[in-house]
Amino acid sequence: MSSTSKLGVLVVDDLDDTRELLAEFLMHVGYHSIMARSGLEALKRLDQIRADAIVTDLMMPDMGGAELVRRVSADPRTKSIPIIVLTGSGRQTALEELGDAARHVKAVLVKPVKLSELQHALEAALAEA
Repeated sequence: MSSTSKLGVLVVDDLDDTRELLAEFLMHVGYHSIMARSGLEALKRLDQIRADAIVTDLMMPDMGGAELVRRVSADPRTKSIPIIVLTGSGRQTALEELGDAARHVKAVLVKPVKLSELQHALEAALAEA
């Protein structure tokens, strides 16, 4: 059993295929995956469960990833959770959209993301936590 088997990762993406692929991959490498379709749903999940890390898309309905990052990092209960942002619009554009909240993001990965790159970014973020 992997040492990461008890660590929960909240995967936030409005695209079902992407969210399910990421969650399945993370489970395959030993994490417990929790899924949400939007930033709003992710916040509701965080009220119910404990997440050790968050992997979120930026562009989503209801509440996008940038607002999710702002709210998670402003809440004393969740501000220490490492966040990895996935974006299809490019790293610089993502950083501009995140603004000051970018300082709470451990990595910005450009889609299509290599699963090994996600795994390494997640391991590094959790090692810092």
